[in-house]
Amino acid sequence: LQEAAAAFKGVVARSYRFRDAAARLAAIERRQHDATVGKPRDEGHLVKTGAAETRIVRSVLDERDGEGSRLVDAYNGGILEITDSTLVNAPGGQRQAIGFDNEARRDYAENSITIRGGSVDCAGGILIGGKNSLAQATITIESDVKNCH
Repeated sequence: LQEAAAAFKGVVARSYRFRDAAARLAAIERRQHDATVGKPRDEGHLVKTGAAETRIVRSVLDERDGEGSRLVDAYNGGILEITDSTLVNAPGGQRQAIGFDNEARRDYAENSITIRGGSVDCAGGILIGGKNSLAQATITIESDVKNCH
């Protein structure tokens, strides 16, 4: 799949099958490094992912001065790793810093949430909200967490 994606890079895909495969490859490899994302509009999410594995590294997700609803929405569950990052939730919205498996469009064999290093400010909201696989997910929090309930 990776070789096919590399071979067709920059070529307009006419095949629905190829477009679907390319989208799956992008979803499987969802990573965000050294990014700053903020000021969401229209109650959106700063990061919305349905990938099996999502890694956010050395990034800032800041909803202040915006109209967001969640900092991160991992709507299918999977493996969510947030490392050495700063997360700042805005008051209002859905008041969840992280949403996990709320839509369950796809089932993953492994479901976990790991937050290491950095800091999380929930602004009085919930750190993690969700359903479906959340009850069985392994959750590891090794970060400075404040104003969460």
